[in-house]
Amino acid sequence: MKKTLLKKHYETYLRFLLLFLCLITMNSCIKNLTDEELIETYQESVSNNKWEKALTCVDEGIKRNPNNTSLYFSKAFCLKNISPIENHREILESINIFIEKNKTSSLGRLLKYTNLYENRKYKEALEEVGQIEKYYGVSVNTLLMKANAMFLNKDYKNASFQYEEASMYPHPKEKFKTIYYYKIYSKYFSGNKEGAMWDTAFLNHHGLKEDKTLMELISNNQLDINDYNKIEFYNEADEFEEQIKINLEYDRLFNPIYSKRLFYEANNKVDDLKRLDPNIELLNLSYSNAIELPDDIKKFKRLKGINLSKNKIKDFDKLFRQLSELPNLEYLELDYSNLKKFPSSISKLKNLKGLSLEASNIHQLPKEIGRLRNLGYLSIRNNSKIRDLPEEIKYLKKLNCLDVSGSGIRRLREEIGSCYNLVSIKSNASKVESIPNSIGNLKNMRLLNLGFNNISKIPESIGDITYLENFNIGSNSIEELPSSIEKLQNLNMLSMQFNRFKKFPKEILGLENIQTLWLHNNSIPSIPADIGNLKKLTHLLIDHEIITDNNIDQIKERNPNIYVIREDSRRYVGGIKRKK
Repeated sequence: MKKTLLKKHYETYLRFLLLFLCLITMNSCIKNLTDEELIETYQESVSNNKWEKALTCVDEGIKRNPNNTSLYFSKAFCLKNISPIENHREILESINIFIEKNKTSSLGRLLKYTNLYENRKYKEALEEVGQIEKYYGVSVNTLLMKANAMFLNKDYKNASFQYEEASMYPHPKEKFKTIYYYKIYSKYFSGNKEGAMWDTAFLNHHGLKEDKTLMELISNNQLDINDYNKIEFYNEADEFEEQIKINLEYDRLFNPIYSKRLFYEANNKVDDLKRLDPNIELLNLSYSNAIELPDDIKKFKRLKGINLSKNKIKDFDKLFRQLSELPNLEYLELDYSNLKKFPSSISKLKNLKGLSLEASNIHQLPKEIGRLRNLGYLSIRNNSKIRDLPEEIKYLKKLNCLDVSGSGIRRLREEIGSCYNLVSIKSNASKVESIPNSIGNLKNMRLLNLGFNNISKIPESIGDITYLENFNIGSNSIEELPSSIEKLQNLNMLSMQFNRFKKFPKEILGLENIQTLWLHNNSIPSIPADIGNLKKLTHLLIDHEIITDNNIDQIKERNPNIYVIREDSRRYVGGIKRKK
């Protein structure tokens, strides 16, 4: 027995000795390679999954080029493939060196997240998802990355919310099933038994099979925490590159190109439909005095965009049913139509990507608007009688642009914060009194126009919209900016004229990329000369009545390229005066 045991120890010793000698030989060979040969050897090793050899190449590369931080990413990558658990600390050290110089690297951030996640460092993993969303915005993948980490960290209440949000996106059936089941588990384990039972009862409603066993376990309080292992997690990091989706083509002010193209299309009458080519993609029937569309409309199977504005259509329920038979219809313009009673049949236009309802006498949008899951553009501008958006707006996960300007909207409701793909909100000249804290969820936002409203406060969460480029809060009742405003480092246009500022908001001095700044018609006594340190600032609008020539000279001494424009409230038609 002793001889056998000694023999095994001896064989193990020989194997380690042989491996050690091989490493020495390999290191010696690699040291003699040129830089080009070293790169080729590394690439070949990675292709053949020879991670130890690839790591040796990387270590040699770091010795030769210690300032090349990309080599530390490669080192972390090799270590992860050798053993993500045993090499956890060394992986983290290497990836942190890489991220320090490459803060916005999606690959670096994802490698760090997966390393933390696989090593059950769930709180740290969640912090890393926060960094990913900061640089790349919220997506269905980041929602699931958070949900999975929260679930495994036993934060079931927050996990259920993230799974709920993620389930609103389109998914393959099996993936949707996984998300839906984890939503049920999260609700149950967070103490929301009723919610778990309700979701289980509606499995059929979502195209999934009835699960009587699950319902019985929940009803009898017998669902075990380990049951979740029966359904595998999806690795969302593998699909991270699927980020923000832009459904339609827009101009620089986020107006749909379809609108312009339809405007230049020849105007047709309803009677012309019989002679038109059935293969056309655009159809302009505006100003045609149409009361209804004939069934001839159904022959235009390739139609992508149609303008039915300024007609006398009465039966919109029939109209939407007719248009639902056009499989390629993406854009519908119904401006200046009397849509006082908005039919629920709008939900039948499931492929619609753009919907314009300007000045159409809308009193309210139907909740069925939330079923237009492909909708990227929605405009209800100049509908003064509409007071609120429906709660179901939160289901429009592909919505990029929302235009409610000139409407009677009194708030941007909290549910807006669930439309993560929004890049533009135009709500100027409305009745908006408050901005929800959830606005900070819209990390993909580029343009936010809230001018000419009744807003008195900007939430701190505004600073989380780090991609924001154009921000208009002019003509409101705002007295101060939140400190988080200085986080908007991509901001190049800030309009804050006609408000109640009594002193210069110093938060602006941190906006290094600001180009145009409108400050006029406030009660700001002077502008600090430090504003001249903003080297990209080219246009500054100030008060003629208050700001002195000496003040302007101080600013121009710092930055002679600033074009200072003196605005005077008394010059406006109607005599608009400064707010007190």
